[in-house]
This record gives sequence, structure tokens and C-alpha cells, in this order.
Amino acid sequence: MAPPRDLAQPGHNLFEHGRITTTLTRAKATRPVAEKIITLGKRDTLQARRQAAAYLMTPAMTQKLFSEIARSLLTAPEATRALSTAVLA
Repeated sequence: MAPPRDLAQPGHNLFEHGRITTTLTRAKATRPVAEKIITLGKRDTLQARRQAAAYLMTPAMTQKLFSEIARSLLTAPEATRALSTAVLA
């Protein structure tokens, strides 16, 4: 279930800080991976914890996913959004 390495760091930063600033293309590529990890957090089973721990880089992030992030998103239909913040000159 491990994502491609170029998506692992932005996904980890998304869970750590709650938002990331990146290109729109990379944000759209990171979104499905992040939503799968959030779905694991909503399941809250031992198997889901192990799968999330294989993706997330630290045990503290795994704990944060299951205790804070997933609980706050239990009723949210859409967990992530990609917003364009670039200023075009």
C-alpha cells in the first residue's frame, strides 16, 4: 500500500501540518493517497493502524491520524481539497 516516494513526503506533511503548499498537479496526485490514509483512520482497526503506520513516517503521526484527524472527519464527505493560490502576473 506504500505510495510512490515522491508522494510520501507531501502526504506526511499534510497530516503533520494540516495543509501543504505545492503545485496543483502534485496536490491532485497526493489527494487520493491522503484520502486512503484518512479512510484507514476512520476504520480504526489493528490492520488499518498497521497499514497507516507503514505509510506514515513516525508513530506519533499514526497516533495523531487515529486520535485527532479521523475523528474530526468522520462525518465529512470530502476530507481534502486542492486550492489554487498562485498569483498570475
